[in-house]
Amino acid sequence: GFRKVTFAGRTGFDGATFTGDAEFGGANFGSMAGFSEAHFGAHARFGEATFTRDAEFQGAIFIGDAGFRQATFTGDTAFRGASFGYGGFGWATFNGDAEFGEATFVRGAGFGEATFAKPPSGLTDAQLDGSIWPGGQKPAQQAGEDGRASDTPDSR
Repeated sequence: GFRKVTFAGRTGFDGATFTGDAEFGGANFGSMAGFSEAHFGAHARFGEATFTRDAEFQGAIFIGDAGFRQATFTGDTAFRGASFGYGGFGWATFNGDAEFGEATFVRGAGFGEATFAKPPSGLTDAQLDGSIWPGGQKPAQQAGEDGRASDTPDSR
């Protein structure tokens, strides 16, 4: 595995297939981390990993549990179109844009105590229950111009 490994340059696992558990817990991604279209055939563990720049997981498939507990995303994070068995993001920190549009969570998602510097996109109120928002605001679903629900911070 790649537990506690430091990747100094761009990490390119785009399109990779991991047949067993993928262990990236505590890893440090010093530049852009690319996992777009990657296929995780078992569990994917990114707990306590640090993504110093952008992290791209667009279209990634997580068959088992995807664990990002206490992970830190410093740059923008893209999970657009990703498919999760279960997505665990408890206590994760998102300092940039967090994009989850069109992502699916077959067995659910957990964002308890996750911190967002900006409102994430593509997630529901139920998925974000227990998350921490800028200024103590909480999410609220509002219909956008196209009639689809979008996440915005509740100003109440």
